[in-house]
Amino acid sequence: MKTYLFLAHTIGGLTGSATYVRNKMDWLRDHGWNVVAFDGTGDKNSQIVIEAFLPFEQNRIKELFYPPSMFCKLKRDCIINRIISQLPECNGIVIESNNPIMALWGELLSSVLDAKHIIYLLGEHEVISSEKQYDFYKYKCQNDELFCIAPKVVSSLFEKFNSNIEADRYYWDASNSAPVDNIVCPELDIIEPAHYNIGYFGRIKPYTDEVVRNIAVFSKHHSQQTVNVVFLGVDELTSSQSATLNLSNVNYYLIKSQSIIPQKFFQLCDVIIGNAACARIAFQAGSKVISMNTKTNRPLGLLGYTTDQISFESERYKDGRELNTILEDVLIANVSRYEHPIIPVLKDERGYSWQEKYAEKKRTEPYKNVLQIMRPNSYRGLIRYILLNIGFVGLMSKKRYIMK
Repeated sequence: MKTYLFLAHTIGGLTGSATYVRNKMDWLRDHGWNVVAFDGTGDKNSQIVIEAFLPFEQNRIKELFYPPSMFCKLKRDCIINRIISQLPECNGIVIESNNPIMALWGELLSSVLDAKHIIYLLGEHEVISSEKQYDFYKYKCQNDELFCIAPKVVSSLFEKFNSNIEADRYYWDASNSAPVDNIVCPELDIIEPAHYNIGYFGRIKPYTDEVVRNIAVFSKHHSQQTVNVVFLGVDELTSSQSATLNLSNVNYYLIKSQSIIPQKFFQLCDVIIGNAACARIAFQAGSKVISMNTKTNRPLGLLGYTTDQISFESERYKDGRELNTILEDVLIANVSRYEHPIIPVLKDERGYSWQEKYAEKKRTEPYKNVLQIMRPNSYRGLIRYILLNIGFVGLMSKKRYIMK
């Protein structure tokens, strides 16, 4: 049996990337693969909440959060040997790495294990930081071993280097979905009736301030009506966000991320605001969804009516309105107009079977100069190098290495 090894950004929490890994793991198992996952605990050191990752609790290696060039050979070999020790006996290994630093570890591992290594970058704002990293990514693209979550991410990734990379060729849809069920959710049961129920689906993102501000504008325009704002996937608002929603006619509720999404959330909310996988899940659950633009932090439009996209600007449909104007339209002016979607929502239907074909292609020679990428090149970098190699990983700030 073959083994598929994930080097994930994090298997903690309930992020879109963790959900993707969980879903693909399930599919691979059903199609005859052993599956193993490792992470570097992510930038927030989130605890595991998705049950499928519990067997990999011991595979959370903090050092994997940092580039391999930050470690001496002895330390690097210890980390690699720790990973190898957790792999089952098999007749072939495919490695998938999901962020730029894991891509470096994946390439090193592939040379040790004689394994195929595919880089699938799950970030929405990926950038190439040096010529050496560009050479590495270009080499992987030329061998069909690097993909991003959307053609526009591929284009922006290589934009600085004026590369002729075919963006449409090097993207996979993360095919995220999460189980929605009619489960009990006490936090939803205590919500008081209101004239308007607005849902926010997903964790805090750069566009959250814009969403909160526009909900406040809408609520002020309708000060005689009550407004509930239900945040699903948010543990805490910032002080400024809380202050913005501190209006006499507004109540807001915070509900933590859940591995199974309560159907009642979609039934309760008159409209849901979200992005990427969350927008798609809400749309598939039958909700009216305002999807948000990953790059501009502005609304793309009403999904299925004025846009066909969940993350990036549509090629065909341009809504262009402010979020509070869309809320007015959906909740008050044209409620009956938005009962049946009229625009197909674009989705890559190729799925995991398409991705598996790339995994089964003949492996290419590992890139030779991985250890030249993200090398410590300053006094602070040298201090980090020393701290990491003498075992003080816990003292290290992760800010420099956070992949947005």
